[in-house]
Amino acid sequence: MPSEAKFEGWLQGVNDILRADELPADTLRRSVNYVITDTGKIQRRRGSAKVYNGSIQRDSLYSDPTRTLFVESGHLKELRRDIAGAYSAALVRLDVGTSPMAYVNINNSIHYSNGIITGIVGPDCEDWKWGVSSPGTQPNAEAGGSGDLAAGTYQVAITFINERREESGTGLAVVVAIPESSDGVGSITLTDFPPAPSDVQFIRIYISHVNGEGLYRVTDVLPGLPLYRINQVSNTATFRLETQFGMEPPPGRLLEYHNGRVYIANGSVLWCTQPLRYGLTKPAMDFFQFPDVIDVLKAVDSGIYVCSGDKTYYIEGIDTANLGQDVILPYGGVYDTGIRIPNYDAVAWFSHRGIVMGGEGGRVTNIMDDRVAVAQYKRGTMFWREH
Repeated sequence: MPSEAKFEGWLQGVNDILRADELPADTLRRSVNYVITDTGKIQRRRGSAKVYNGSIQRDSLYSDPTRTLFVESGHLKELRRDIAGAYSAALVRLDVGTSPMAYVNINNSIHYSNGIITGIVGPDCEDWKWGVSSPGTQPNAEAGGSGDLAAGTYQVAITFINERREESGTGLAVVVAIPESSDGVGSITLTDFPPAPSDVQFIRIYISHVNGEGLYRVTDVLPGLPLYRINQVSNTATFRLETQFGMEPPPGRLLEYHNGRVYIANGSVLWCTQPLRYGLTKPAMDFFQFPDVIDVLKAVDSGIYVCSGDKTYYIEGIDTANLGQDVILPYGGVYDTGIRIPNYDAVAWFSHRGIVMGGEGGRVTNIMDDRVAVAQYKRGTMFWREH
């Protein structure tokens, strides 16, 4: 006659590596749609309630405690709730395509990209351009008289300023020579300003000191101005041009925020914006190169985890003299499974050996490797639920 077995719970969770006849009594072979409690008991997962009836595109859903975004029929939308509790979808942007969408929330402005397009969803569902287009050329600059500029060479450049006071990059400055004259002084007249995009509110003019290298702000003028004459350079100028050779951020498949920069994974390149200038990237310096496509990108306070190909990397000391990059795992991650764990400075993702948790200093823990064998998935999603 079969002997009776008393089950006190399944504290060890699931194990599909051991043979069925070798499983300890506190281990499950398989569990689907059940929650294992701290005492080892199992409970059915909670149900769900439909709040919006639509065809939400897979790989496009974003949600935080206050906002929810998704793509439906190729259009970016935000889920809104009125005072009566009814839900509806507000259109943010038409025709964003059907590629998977990545998001990062910075001060309630949600930056998004799907590897093809980029943008920002403002706090009130505004559709903003991410970054400011740089001037295609510098204005025409000619030396003249009737000014206070000493004889010598000057550099002149312009940038665009949008309605949110973000500043564009700019290219190589134009060089103008003020010749020697009887009174020894002159001016520079700027004409043929390049056309400004519709979101540009001002054109900012910069000039160097005589025979100098740094450029300093002269003034802001309205787009469409036919000419502007520079008569003098202030000796107390402190607003130096800091965006030269910068450009608006490129599109990417994954987005993350860390220590004042936005990080953008595009293929095997990890781009980043300038510190506290989320709409500006300097492509000659703001990047990390990896050997394969980046599939996971998550940050903690001390650094950034990157899964690329068959390895997992940890980057630390960014913007310091101690910048370092190390391989911390000999396997990679499943695309788009990276999550942040609320109330902890920790992240997690689904790797090719199960769930990995990453903490400060590159310390990682695989919580499934010794108990669960997983398939080699190409893409997925994860979420953190406290119960």
